[in-house]
Amino acid sequence: MSPRWAARVDANQHAIVKAARWHGASVHLLHREGRGCPDLLVGYMGHNLLWEVKTESGTMTDSETTWHETWRGSVDIVWTVEQALDILDRIARE
Repeated sequence: MSPRWAARVDANQHAIVKAARWHGASVHLLHREGRGCPDLLVGYMGHNLLWEVKTESGTMTDSETTWHETWRGSVDIVWTVEQALDILDRIARE
């Protein structure tokens, strides 16, 4: 039997992806990777960003927590469209 990993999409993910793309970012969906991998790979102005999407009431799963604790790069937890755009705006100002 093959392992099953969660491929659940948070309710706000579509809006965050749409806004990031409108802002000029490329977005690759990673949520089906499972095993705690962040939901989105975002490319913007030469930067690669990993975003874990959570709703306001969302919590990290055990596998997400483990992934984030062992990842040796950066990853952001994004709750809102505004927060996603703030991250992109901060990069644009660099």
